[in-house]
Amino acid sequence: MGDRERERFVKLLGLTHSNNDGEALAALRKCNDVLKQHRLSWADVVAGRCARQGHRDADLLDDIGRVVNARRQNDRTSPSRTFADSIRREAYFERTGRQQRMMAARLGIRKIPLLVRLFFFPLWATAEILASVMASDASTSVRAMKSFVALLVLAVSSVAWLQVVYLVAVLVEAAATAAVP
Repeated sequence: MGDRERERFVKLLGLTHSNNDGEALAALRKCNDVLKQHRLSWADVVAGRCARQGHRDADLLDDIGRVVNARRQNDRTSPSRTFADSIRREAYFERTGRQQRMMAARLGIRKIPLLVRLFFFPLWATAEILASVMASDASTSVRAMKSFVALLVLAVSSVAWLQVVYLVAVLVEAAATAAVP
């Protein structure tokens, strides 16, 4: 590996510490490509074994060590950054917990036999909507609006369902009176 390629490799390794995950991943993939071109593996780099390339890549290992150590020294996280990271983790855990509760509610709803769910269709539809609202990442006002929409769906579907039930009852009664001579 020439000096120019070695410098490029070291710069790519430096980019792997980026806070942007896409940039870090792209840099790591480029590092893999460089290693593949020179028939090296990460095991060779980490262990310091560059037997295929001879001893001229020992400088590469020194450069890699310097980049990693410099990053460790410069990576002293400030208390505010640590606090911000903990807040992000808490938000992630809260969001994940909400999603788990939503899935548990939906599974509970879906364990009810289909015939019973169809008989109580308005309640079933509203329960499904409210389960998705419960896990929403939206603000409180948006969740309140979605809850209102769920109640509106309950009211409209209840009226429609009652009309269907009434129509079926009238048809059954008409059929019963027509069957009796």
